[in-house]
Amino acid sequence: MAVHPTAVVAGNAEIAAGCVIGPFTVIEDGVRIGTGARIASHVVLHTGTRLGDRVRVGPHTVLGGDPQALDFDGAPTELVVGDDTVIHEAVTVHRATGPVPTSIGPGCLIMGQVHIAHDCAVGASAVVAQGAKLAGHVRLGEWSVIGGMTGLHQWVRVGPHAFVGGMAKVLHDVLPFTVADGFPARHLQINAARLRRRGFPPAEIRALRAALASVRAGVAVERDGLDSVSAFADFIDGPSRRSLSPF
Repeated sequence: MAVHPTAVVAGNAEIAAGCVIGPFTVIEDGVRIGTGARIASHVVLHTGTRLGDRVRVGPHTVLGGDPQALDFDGAPTELVVGDDTVIHEAVTVHRATGPVPTSIGPGCLIMGQVHIAHDCAVGASAVVAQGAKLAGHVRLGEWSVIGGMTGLHQWVRVGPHAFVGGMAKVLHDVLPFTVADGFPARHLQINAARLRRRGFPPAEIRALRAALASVRAGVAVERDGLDSVSAFADFIDGPSRRSLSPF
């Protein structure tokens, strides 16, 4: 473990082997950092922050701060970041308002100047691009991508493998495997290019296109035995506070 002499590390912070802590970083009581993590300069890790193995945190980032919620009572809550996630410079992520932690990762890429509010859950391998803002209680599915400067309303759900374009205004849920964009965001099409890169076969992409066509037509999605189509239908049937983005 290498801790720069100007860093301030609380006595009961738990820092695993192989970590690097940069200059002028502050790590508060009770923070836990996994093996091989790299924390850059001028970072603040507040009490309640839990970082997994090999997490990288860029300079001037603040993790685990108090929720910006008027009804927050100051209770001890948590932010959990999974293994191998990369968080770039000047990111802010707030811990939860209740017993379920704000969560990110594993394997996520959070680019610079992103804000992730209290009680959000960012799924594995998601990408949140430069300057995007997630309001409280947002849910991002695994392998989803949020474009730069995009804003997501409280309680919005974005399904797995979805892509939301840059500078979009997301007021409602975004279906899995789709592309959404606009101000406000609308569903456009199946995210075929990214699905091909992820190894989805052509027949499965065609089945997802048929599922999206069914939703556009206002008819039930036919579950044809494919896990992806079942996940698509399950997302529609799942609990939501925001309804689906328009088409």
